[in-house]
Amino acid sequence: MDYFATGEGRSLMAYIGYAQNADELRKSASEVLSEYYAKGLDVAEGVIENNVTLVVFSAKTFELVRAFDGQASTRCFGLVSFNRS
Repeated sequence: MDYFATGEGRSLMAYIGYAQNADELRKSASEVLSEYYAKGLDVAEGVIENNVTLVVFSAKTFELVRAFDGQASTRCFGLVSFNRS
């Protein structure tokens, strides 16, 4: 999620986890990102590498998550936030 309210700052948030459906994933994400932000997450199947997740997670994180696919319960979350005011 790329969140900005006033244009002076931005918060980049990402969550990787296992869930049966989008609602279950948002519920799990709300435990660490708050319900407000979890509602705005784009939910997709698989590990997504995009402009937000590539900033929030390291290449090693993606490697480990893919290596554990189907073998472990995985939950990764991250936040990068800055304000220029």
